Amino acid sequence: MIQELLYEYRRRELEKHIRQENVYWVTDLCRCPLKRIYEFEYPELILQEIYNPSYILGDLVHLGLEELLKQLSKEGHLNYDIDVEVENEKEINIDGKKIKVRGRADILLKGDDVLGIEIKSARGDTGMPHEHHILQCKIYSWLFDTSKFILLYITPDRVAEYEVKERASEDDIVNLIKDTRAPRWSWECRYCRFAVLCPFKSLKS
Repeated sequence: MIQELLYEYRRRELEKHIRQENVYWVTDLCRCPLKRIYEFEYPELILQEIYNPSYILGDLVHLGLEELLKQLSKEGHLNYDIDVEVENEKEINIDGKKIKVRGRADILLKGDDVLGIEIKSARGDTGMPHEHHILQCKIYSWLFDTSKFILLYITPDRVAEYEVKERASEDDIVNLIKDTRAPRWSWECRYCRFAVLCPFKSLKS
């Protein structure tokens, strides 16, 4: 019974992100650009994410921390108002075409300024903070107009947070959308569901 509820939750979350031609999600800008194309062409492969235990575990970590911070805020232990799972979008113009950049921040803390929190769960703590996660936070800061983002890792080995004070510029966003390098990161193909059909699959680790 609980298993089915978890899968149904994952299915509903995926359905909230129906692909649109003129919309780029923040995560699209931090990964191989071919993934976005393949998600249009092979939507059935995305359904595998519903049953992936590591994704389910990540969802539960997010939900647990979000609820904890909301409770701490109510009890006065956190001097910020807290919003969770906040969506926003900005429109930019690329070569005469209107493009929407959309994202969902895990947590926004609102006081004298606005702070963002990006939660990452992982199996280990090697190489933290990861470059693509830092890039994601920079783009979120641009999208949500925050003073900084806190990149919070929760792993079996440690819990660690890193401040990302830099903010992406609109020019950075345009360059990322135009960047057609595939893959964007050398390690991506090892974890990509589309690697089974991609002609650009890299064997680099």
